[in-house]
Amino acid sequence: MTSTQFLQLLKREDIKYRVVDRYVDVDGNCELFGLNLTEIPIQFRHVSGSFSCHSNQLTSLKGAPYSVGGYFYCHRNLLTSLSGAPSSVGSDFYCAGNPVAFTEEDIQRAMQQRRQQGTVECVIDKLVRQ
Repeated sequence: MTSTQFLQLLKREDIKYRVVDRYVDVDGNCELFGLNLTEIPIQFRHVSGSFSCHSNQLTSLKGAPYSVGGYFYCHRNLLTSLSGAPSSVGSDFYCAGNPVAFTEEDIQRAMQQRRQQGTVECVIDKLVRQ
């Protein structure tokens, strides 16, 4: 699925979003479960509500939001790593039912790595713009 097709999917699912630079922000919830997705072909930045990409065939969280105001559900996929997980989640982070039984430490480590990556991306983005 291309990024254009994915944005059309968001419209069909009645998800209110806006593109800011190369990132997608969502005002409210972003429910993408049970759509047989194998990837998230765009880069979400912030979702003010909850983000649910469970019950798909995702092998990676690449493209997942940097921050989520509500819960983050990525259970029942094909994930073997939580790399790309949000750096902050306002409520529950649920990742059971993947080939790997992730621990709370795995979740914390993935969120910390994303915080560090986000800082680097922000710095690079600022340098590119100057």
